[in-house]
Amino acid sequence: MRFGVIGCGTVAGYGHIPALAESTDAELAALSDLRKEHLEQLGAKYGVQRLYTDYHELLDQPDIDAVTVATPVGSHYEVVMAALRAGKHVFCEKPLSSDVEQGKEMVAYANQVGKLLAVNFEMRAYDLMSRSKELIDAGKIGEVCYMRLLYNWAGPRWAGDDRHRMLMTEGKGPIFDCGVHFFDLARWFSGSDFQSISAAGLFVEGFENPDQVVATCKMRNGAIAVIDEGWVYGHTVTSPQRRFVHRIDIVGTKGTITTDRSYGNMTTYVVQSSDGVHIEQSKEAKPFDRMYALFARSIQEGRLIDLASGQDGLAAVEAAQTALQQVLDASK
Repeated sequence: MRFGVIGCGTVAGYGHIPALAESTDAELAALSDLRKEHLEQLGAKYGVQRLYTDYHELLDQPDIDAVTVATPVGSHYEVVMAALRAGKHVFCEKPLSSDVEQGKEMVAYANQVGKLLAVNFEMRAYDLMSRSKELIDAGKIGEVCYMRLLYNWAGPRWAGDDRHRMLMTEGKGPIFDCGVHFFDLARWFSGSDFQSISAAGLFVEGFENPDQVVATCKMRNGAIAVIDEGWVYGHTVTSPQRRFVHRIDIVGTKGTITTDRSYGNMTTYVVQSSDGVHIEQSKEAKPFDRMYALFARSIQEGRLIDLASGQDGLAAVEAAQTALQQVLDASK
């Protein structure tokens, strides 16, 4: 299974490209990026000879089965549509699109041409998240009635001020760029779509988009999800060891699940159910290798297996855009 990567920036550099280069299920066959020197460095590092500053040339390669689209979100529509027209399966970095209507077109066109469109909602692929989903589906905590999804940190400053500024402007800020992960988890864990969303936010650093947002979501099955996402927790701290709060609580009618990775690299996992109380601590790397193994298998079988679909990506974009727009409207 031969893959090309379009967009070789931050996430591709630490996630997509190394995972494909080390994969036993897929081959990293080509790379495309606007920066020629950067492209050549990556090619030399990973032994990739086909390098293109024009991604259309990569898409013209008939032996490439699938592409990863890891360009800035504003270009996802153009690149994904071109890839689908070229007959490629697509693994798209989140968010699926910056525009809801464009997202709908992407999903509809993928269905029309019969190609797989998956979205990188990596949190689904973490072992603890997938185990939580299995416990919920098995009825171990009863019906999910409340979820709290909290991620407050200093944001993408770790990758440089330019990236942080880009994601606060073009990327629409934390409730859109990162928040889509948690809107997706709310749907995934509850097994239900959104009925209504009410959001409030703050403009702490003066950007056009809010850098702290809390969204309260009512699901169609009656469950409630509170998504608290922001990039100003510890943003004034000069130490590279900034602390953060990252916790997910799932409350069911018969038990609870808590996943807490706050303040460090270790995750504490607590399940209270009819089977008793289970507590463990673990450390897990980002699961890009697992996702590419699943995507390669999905292509072989002609259906997505345990990955978020384009429709899942669209639902998260719609929810995030609703929350963001409420905050923007309230600020006028």
